[in-house]
Amino acid sequence: MIREVEFLIIGGGPAGLSAALAATEYGIQTVVVDDGINLGGQLTKQTHKFFGSKIERAGTRGFVIGQQLVGELS
Repeated sequence: MIREVEFLIIGGGPAGLSAALAATEYGIQTVVVDDGINLGGQLTKQTHKFFGSKIERAGTRGFVIGQQLVGELS
C-alpha cells in the first residue's frame, strides 16, 4: 500500500520524535518510521538519570524520556 504524507521522518530516536512533535504543533501530517521495535532510539537503553534543567528532563531515566516523547505524540 502506498500512502502519501506531508512529512516523513525516518528514525524514531530523540531527534526524530522531537521533529515529529514540532511538525504536529504546526498541523503537519507526520509519519515516523523506525527499524526498532520501540520508538525512542538509544534512550530505550539508558537507565541512568540525565543532568540539566527540569525542562530538559533532568533527573529522568533515558528510557522514561523515550516513553514520554512517544506519549506526547499520541
